[in-house]
Amino acid sequence: MGGRWRRDWGVAVAVLLTLLVAAYGVGFVLGWGGADARAKLTYALYLPLTFGPMVLAWRVAGRRSLPLATRRAWRRVGVGLAGWFLANVGWLWFEALRGVETPVVFDVVYLAGAGVMLVGLLAFPGRRRSRQEQVRLALDIGVVVAAAFVVVWYLVLGPATKVEDPEWMTVVLSVAYPVTDLVLVFGIVTAMLRGAPASSTGSLQLLLLGIGAYVIADVADGYMNLHGGEAVNLRWTHLLWLGGLLLFAVAADGQWAHATEEEAAEEPVRARRAFSALPYLAVAGGYGLLLIVARGLALWMSDKTPISLIQLDILQRIGSGKVLGVPVPALVFLAVTVAGWVLLNRTTFGRHTIAVGGNRSAARIAGIRSSRVVFAVYALTGLCVGISAILLSGRLASASPVVGNLVELDAIAAVVIGGTALTGGKATVTGTFFGVITFALIFNLLNLLNMPSEIQGIVKGVLILAAVALQRRD
Repeated sequence: MGGRWRRDWGVAVAVLLTLLVAAYGVGFVLGWGGADARAKLTYALYLPLTFGPMVLAWRVAGRRSLPLATRRAWRRVGVGLAGWFLANVGWLWFEALRGVETPVVFDVVYLAGAGVMLVGLLAFPGRRRSRQEQVRLALDIGVVVAAAFVVVWYLVLGPATKVEDPEWMTVVLSVAYPVTDLVLVFGIVTAMLRGAPASSTGSLQLLLLGIGAYVIADVADGYMNLHGGEAVNLRWTHLLWLGGLLLFAVAADGQWAHATEEEAAEEPVRARRAFSALPYLAVAGGYGLLLIVARGLALWMSDKTPISLIQLDILQRIGSGKVLGVPVPALVFLAVTVAGWVLLNRTTFGRHTIAVGGNRSAARIAGIRSSRVVFAVYALTGLCVGISAILLSGRLASASPVVGNLVELDAIAAVVIGGTALTGGKATVTGTFFGVITFALIFNLLNLLNMPSEIQGIVKGVLILAAVALQRRD
């Protein structure tokens, strides 16, 4: 390690840039200097933070032990960073030193540099894929980019359409930078998911973190610009921008460190893992934002008032009626439970569902069409949600977009308490039945005791954590 520090001057560059960012962070916390001095220092600090990773990227491009495609990719990343460096020079000269508005040409140079970086990211080599794998890759990438786009739309693009008397250039630039970051996210995610070389994986992950910092800062900056804020006074965004550039430098130096002289020109690429957390995290984030959008749309369509269903007698009989003294919802609950037990324990589909939940790859090797099984399970989930919505609407004799808010967490808690493993491969309808009953009894008791709703939420969370902890012990 000591020899590498002596031979690799890139480590010294990365350490120097780290010290600069750390010093800026300390000044940010302590509030050193006046507003004008801080603005000039901030703009000046971007020059070494863009010049450093640019030089390190070009150095990697000259490492002949790396595959040609990898060297070309890093060369283009270096060219893109050169565009960012020129843009930062312009912003320093015009805004910080002369106190005038920077010409738009520097923004164009910055955005063009990001485009060149995208070309470089897409140039990273990946393993060959079958047609089915290519379709799956496209879907994974689409999910990630769509989830990120929802965030940008919700915070920047949507508000940009509602600003009264906006300056068109402010709106364009406020939108252009977050969209450019999304394009770079697309490039990095594509390179990672399609199976990058082993020596490039760590660097791509660092680049993804750096771009993530840029996305957060650019979205916040765009939001503030649209609402009259001053970006240079929003100093924490500069910490994110500078930190992102520092990660670029570390990524380039890490790529150099992994390029050993024994690497062949045709470096074997690492096969994509059977499980990638990235698309699923994107699904979770996108789902949460979709709930916000869907509920907002429902409130708008209903004019924020419940829709009366009193005229639908059959719906009221389903929700509040009785058969032989037994409420209809209880009978429907029992019928769905029995049907679920039969489906899970007495059919081929049920056995396939358990197998896919336990090990999807092994199930596919065994001849099970796992994609169809997963699709069918989602479809059955939607069917059960529809049945629940009909029962609840009939019971209340109205339909409201605020009813059932976060009830999906109650369903997850009841299933976990019933013994179904969150990791998959273990499920019991009987246990879920008693989990629902237990869950309902506990919270009915808390309601009778006039327990505050926030305390009930804490109890619900503790129950879920305890059930999960017991599962991990098993």
